[in-house]
Amino acid sequence: MVVDDSLLIIAFCKLLLESPYAKYNLLNQCIARNLLLIKNQVPIFVVEKLFRCTIKDPSATLPRYLLPIISQIYLFIDAKGEICVDVDKAFSRDKHIHILEFLWSLYLPSETLFKDHTKSRARYAIRLYSRSIKFEPHTDSQWAMKILVKTRTGQRATLKLPILNVNCNTEFVLNNLIAYEQSHDRAFVTSYVHLMCALMATIEDVERLRMAGVLVNSLKSDQEASDIFKAALTNLPHVPTFYGKQMHELEEYFKTSWIVWSWMLYSKPYLI
Repeated sequence: MVVDDSLLIIAFCKLLLESPYAKYNLLNQCIARNLLLIKNQVPIFVVEKLFRCTIKDPSATLPRYLLPIISQIYLFIDAKGEICVDVDKAFSRDKHIHILEFLWSLYLPSETLFKDHTKSRARYAIRLYSRSIKFEPHTDSQWAMKILVKTRTGQRATLKLPILNVNCNTEFVLNNLIAYEQSHDRAFVTSYVHLMCALMATIEDVERLRMAGVLVNSLKSDQEASDIFKAALTNLPHVPTFYGKQMHELEEYFKTSWIVWSWMLYSKPYLI
C-alpha cells in the first residue's frame, strides 16, 4: 500500500511537471489536496527511494518534483505573484517524515525564536489604520511568516507583513498544518493564524489589507477570507505567540499615536 501510494505521488508530480496546464484541472487540484491530508501521509524516505529508482534524470530531485503541488497550496507569494522558497535547500536542511511535514518546514524560521507567554493584544487592521499605522508587503528569505514593525519618531508606524495568498486551498492547508502542529511545541503557523484572525476580524479589515497589498483574495468575497481564519481556530486554545515583541511595539505606538498624528497634522501635513 505504501509503495503504491508513493508511486502515485511520483507519477502525479511528473504529470504536473510535464503538462503546465494540468494544475488547472479540478480533479488534479483535488488530488493535490488529498496528498496533503494528515491521514494520507506516507514516509517520505520511501517516496525518495522509489523516486531514485523510477526517475532516470540525474539532475532531478524530489523537492523539485513536489514544487508544482507546493506552488498550488503555499500560503505566501512575492510581489510578482510567485512563491519565494528554495525547496532544495529546505529539503536538505533537515530530515523529513512525510510531505505534510516538509510543507510545514517551509514556514519555520532559520533562527531560534522564543515564545511569548504574556497576553499580547492584537487589534483589528482598520483600528490600527485609524491610528496612523500603515501596512506594507515584504518578503523574507529566512522566514516566510516574518512580521516587522517599523517606528520612527514623528512618523507613522509601519506593520510589514508577508503577502498572503487566500484562495480555495487556504482553509484546507491551514487546517492540516495546525492539526500537525499539535504534536509540536513550535506552533508557528497557529501563532500566525491567531494574529491574522485578529487583523482580519471584519470585512473592512480584509479590504484594508488588500488595498495595502499584503493580501491577495481569490475568493468570492472578503467575508469568506475572514471566515477562513476564524474557522481554523475553532476549538483551539490560545497558544503562546511568536509575535509578542511586534504586538507590544504596536500597542505602545497605538496608545501614543494621537501625539504623533497631531504633530504631523501641524508640522508635516503632506505626509498624512
